[in-house]
Amino acid sequence: MIQPPSGAETSPQPRISEDDRIARLQLLRSPRDGPATYRRLMAAHGTAIEALSALPDLACSKGLKSY
Repeated sequence: MIQPPSGAETSPQPRISEDDRIARLQLLRSPRDGPATYRRLMAAHGTAIEALSALPDLACSKGLKSY
């Protein structure tokens, strides 16, 4: 078994639901949303499902009429 270098130990990633996995992909592919926006939305809303549901209101507040 290969040992990671000293200090490179990582904690296991929490398992996500299939719905959240799909929502993450939808969020990443949303128009006008890049990697930085994705990280900000995930930090603000906790899950991709919540972030995705917040996008229409966020777009409206930024002056976009349809999203």
